[in-house]
Amino acid sequence: MPSIKETANPPTPLISICVCTYRRPEQLEHLLKMLDQQATKGLFRFSIVIVDNDARQSARSTVELWAERA
Repeated sequence: MPSIKETANPPTPLISICVCTYRRPEQLEHLLKMLDQQATKGLFRFSIVIVDNDARQSARSTVELWAERA
């Protein structure tokens, strides 16, 4: 008889991708598009953390648009 460990599905790992940016909204947009196309084949899930180091919040509009899609 198989043990519980042998029959239970392990949880899917969660990876956090941390991105620091400073006045590069076009590059951030490109990166987010590429991450959106990431094929995980069910092996892992991921979250994206954006750190905007610009006091003028140049990444804000890009991040807000992508957050709406999530």
